[in-house]
Amino acid sequence: IISVRTCKKVAFLYIRLINNEKNVKKYWDKYEKYVYDWFKPENRKRTTVIISASPDFLIEEIARRMNVDYVICTTHDRKHGIMRSEVCRHAEKVRRFREVLPDAEVMDVYSDSIKSDRYIFALGKRDFLVTKGKIEEFNLDEKLKEMNRYRRAEIKNINKKTEANASVFLSSKKG
Repeated sequence: IISVRTCKKVAFLYIRLINNEKNVKKYWDKYEKYVYDWFKPENRKRTTVIISASPDFLIEEIARRMNVDYVICTTHDRKHGIMRSEVCRHAEKVRRFREVLPDAEVMDVYSDSIKSDRYIFALGKRDFLVTKGKIEEFNLDEKLKEMNRYRRAEIKNINKKTEANASVFLSSKKG
């Protein structure tokens, strides 16, 4: 198993071999239609920040098209295809956000993953989970408790299965 940083580091090496700008524009020409209406510039009233683990070469184009005020993401050297920053995920998102906007009050946070973005959700006055076109406002503390209960139950089930398998294994050894 390799780290996310090592994986992205290797994956980004191909970037220098392709016409990145042209391909990214083609990509967003095709997929821009899937950007939710509520995120389009005409439907936003506040300063907008995209924070993503995705690479800058992919995010900056759609951010430009959507008139996003700030983009915080994993950066890389386009000429050499090497990463210039840590992968922008988990607590790194918060660190980088505070580096760019140290005094910002975060009103709303939107993401498709509570698990991955729990750190950035902790900054918001209101948090929204966006899945399959639905937006659900939620309380982070309650969701984390719920997730922990689920994980504990899942672990208990795994442990029960392991104990059962172990006792079958042990009893077969005795006989």
